[in-house]
Amino acid sequence: MLLDMRLQRNRWTLALFVSAGLGSGPGALQAIEGVRLFEGTLVLPPGDVAEALAELPPGDGVPSETDPAPSWPPWLFEAGKDPWADERPWRLWVELLRAEARDSAPENRARLAQLARLQERDADAWRHVVGIRDGSLARTVLPLLLPGVPSEHLGRKTLPAGVLLRPALPPPADGSEGTLRSLVGRPARAERIRIADSLVSLQVVVEADGVQVDLNHLAGPPVELRVQAPVPPGVRLELLYVDWERVDDPGAPVELRLEDSEEGRQAVVWGRFLPREPRWPGARHAGSPDPGARPAPIEIVHDGPAPPRLARFGEALEELFRRPSRLVESKAPPTTKEVYEPIRLHFEGPPTDDAHVHKLRAMISLAERWALAADGLAGEVEEQ
Repeated sequence: MLLDMRLQRNRWTLALFVSAGLGSGPGALQAIEGVRLFEGTLVLPPGDVAEALAELPPGDGVPSETDPAPSWPPWLFEAGKDPWADERPWRLWVELLRAEARDSAPENRARLAQLARLQERDADAWRHVVGIRDGSLARTVLPLLLPGVPSEHLGRKTLPAGVLLRPALPPPADGSEGTLRSLVGRPARAERIRIADSLVSLQVVVEADGVQVDLNHLAGPPVELRVQAPVPPGVRLELLYVDWERVDDPGAPVELRLEDSEEGRQAVVWGRFLPREPRWPGARHAGSPDPGARPAPIEIVHDGPAPPRLARFGEALEELFRRPSRLVESKAPPTTKEVYEPIRLHFEGPPTDDAHVHKLRAMISLAERWALAADGLAGEVEEQ
């Protein structure tokens, strides 16, 4: 039995779908909650994120005029150059976190959500969107996650033909850190996405061995688009199939054409996981580092030569937590004896290496959660 409860208010439709046929028990999906966007509906697995977004205020029915997307540089290397070797994006990140530690503001959360999505820290992006608490601004930012529109198209009700959709991973289970285990069997769906003159839907579901993105043509003429499947932390895509035909580059976007025909009405993108090497434990949030209680320095250990983005990351940590930070080459002998044992962050391989990028993302995520959960940090910032 499908119960469809709809509340009409200022053009927004809030929907709660409850199905008695979805099974029972601890692992069963009992409810899916969704929120109407400016164009289309977002349908999420049950949990704190879905409940919070379902309770968003209705807003005024138009996209927010606040620009949620500052000029963050690309996260990945471009033509051998590192856009994050510059200190400016790191400084903006620190300033946003310190402002949030003093007093949360929707605009700051929107900018942090955009950065988290850019760096593929999807669990953080969902948390930041929940923290916006402004109906119009949150609905302006949500399409960054699902269906995964580019930042330059935020606030648009109609996307251009050929648009690249990079859907986020679904919100993880409550109390988790966004690991693969916390994502399995929790589908998230965007309904009635308007691309040119057509309507399509997109669903992402993660399984233990892979990720699947389903796209369906709902109405309108044939439409072309591009899709890039999301990848959970701790794994990488080994193989990628489009409608069960293998593609050459599993990490590249795929081009699709949807139309109202038996063969063209649906497209399935399936990626098979392979564990990253080397494997290392995921970061867990264990509370604030509290600079006053334990003034241990931070050592960022690398294989050498020192990557500029790691140097900028260390400077940002020093500014954020008020403790000394330095880069140390892994083969270098210790030069001084510390009063306090340093906090060592080990990064192996070049900065373009998959495992290196993955670990840096995790350390940025952990630093964010420390900063935003640290009453001591907020107090220290206020006193200065």
